Amino acid sequence: MKKNLMSLFLAGFFIVSIVLSASYIIVEANHDCNGRECPICFQIQTKINTIKEILGIHFSAVFLFALALSFLISNQIVPSLNRSKTTLVSLKIIMNF
Repeated sequence: MKKNLMSLFLAGFFIVSIVLSASYIIVEANHDCNGRECPICFQIQTKINTIKEILGIHFSAVFLFALALSFLISNQIVPSLNRSKTTLVSLKIIMNF
């Protein structure tokens, strides 16, 4: 449970980081640039690098997490997708514990 919670927190952190970086780039795209050492241009470049690093390194992990999460949700919504069959023997074993 603790591992799942930490995984959710980490995936949420990456998603929030990407969304906030992208929103900053969109908001400041048409700023009044004051030349060569513009701090806003520097921040925009930093945000672009952040998005590239997150998507480059963690894209496969985020994709697998989303795939697993969608599979779990689909099993909760449509129980017929759950392939585990309940038999009388399995019910007896459950009752004995």
